[in-house]
Amino acid sequence: GWRSALYNRNRAAGLAQDSFADFVKQRLRWARGMTQIFFHDHPLFTKGLSWPQRLCYMAGIWYFFSGIHRFIFLIAPLFFLIFGFMTIDAGILELLAYYVPSFLCLFWGYSLLTYGYRHIFWAEIYETALCVYMSIAALGTVFSPSNGRFTVTPKGTMSDRLYFNWRIVVPQLIIAFLIVIGLV
Repeated sequence: GWRSALYNRNRAAGLAQDSFADFVKQRLRWARGMTQIFFHDHPLFTKGLSWPQRLCYMAGIWYFFSGIHRFIFLIAPLFFLIFGFMTIDAGILELLAYYVPSFLCLFWGYSLLTYGYRHIFWAEIYETALCVYMSIAALGTVFSPSNGRFTVTPKGTMSDRLYFNWRIVVPQLIIAFLIVIGLV
């Protein structure tokens, strides 16, 4: 019974994460929280919500499971390269017939929906870099919904010193190493 109105002015401001490691911490917290909502207050069965509201909540929850399929697509070539197991039984023409239209729709759709402010290339980089962590958080919460503690994301601690956090990229380095081994 509530009504909403759009007031087309910025009325909120906040701090963003200072590093990729902090970004990962925040996303892990969000993934745990949304997965817990899935188990405790399942939107599809919550009274008082319309079907569009239920679907909107579920889309938000399902996003945090997207790391799982991205991780599978990332490691799938390893099964062929190392074990000779075909994960996709299709020829190049079939792959192009399905992939190219899908990619073009995603690329143009993303550009249209974000009015050119965001770029799919960087979104794909971030989502790929997060996929291992998102998979662990989502699956960990599925198997132990009440596990996990709330951690505040550090903000406002920006340093002038540039550094590379090797610990945060260990999963990607392991996958890259395995792919190189598979290619050899």
